[in-house]
Amino acid sequence: MMKKSLRDNTDQYETLLELRNTPRQGTGQSPAKMMFGRATQSFLPAISNTKSERARNATQKRARHRLLDKQSYDKGARDLKQLSPGQPVYYQHTEGKKYDWRRGKVRAKHSERSYIIEGKNGVYRRNRVHIRPTTSEVNKDNSKDNKGEAEVQARPQRARQKVHWTKDYTVC
Repeated sequence: MMKKSLRDNTDQYETLLELRNTPRQGTGQSPAKMMFGRATQSFLPAISNTKSERARNATQKRARHRLLDKQSYDKGARDLKQLSPGQPVYYQHTEGKKYDWRRGKVRAKHSERSYIIEGKNGVYRRNRVHIRPTTSEVNKDNSKDNKGEAEVQARPQRARQKVHWTKDYTVC
């Protein structure tokens, strides 16, 4: 091959590069790949349709890490109970930036974790995470219902006391 390169007046180093990139019959790998762990860049066009071993290992490693993350998450995860149509529930209602829990009834199951909820102001679709079952009836009369407002479940608040060091100050 070197004699042909000299005879044709081509670059001898390019010929050596191609010679070193040529796979051997005994090993199936080229001397360059055995030495460097990868094929060196060549002037001959070649189509590589297989992933490199390094890329395959990285893909397998990512899949293994995803599986470990899932197993770690699933240790504390639990499935929520299924709801039946007509069951009274509290559902999370977004009004602007305010998140309220309002009373409603389950109308139907929409998908695996999604339900159609019938509230006072309309029909909503909610994920099961945003629905809390209740034992009370939805149509109970109370003072808020008579005013036409939607009932909101109040959160408990602590009793606030005045700060003792401000008792000596007077307001002008």
